[in-house]
Amino acid sequence: MRTDILLNAIAKAEGIEVTEEDVAEVMGSLARQAGREPEEFRAEFGEQENVVRGDILRRKALETLVNAAVPIDENGSRIVLIPEGTKDDDQPVEETE
Repeated sequence: MRTDILLNAIAKAEGIEVTEEDVAEVMGSLARQAGREPEEFRAEFGEQENVVRGDILRRKALETLVNAAVPIDENGSRIVLIPEGTKDDDQPVEETE
């Protein structure tokens, strides 16, 4: 509950919005999992679509937090992560400041 409140506040502060495309993508995925046609599934979902919108909003807020996070080691030094697919991608490199 507190996490939802925090993520909703972050979404508001960051101007994060849920688009119709976001909802259609998630509802389509749910419909496929249920073995149903997306339009039929969405029509039957009705008012609960707002729950899906809220979930999408909080997921986007969480993604914003994760992308803004700066990893540090136990000494407070920033750790620079090497993107996957590059040489030594499994070995983080420490950056001293």
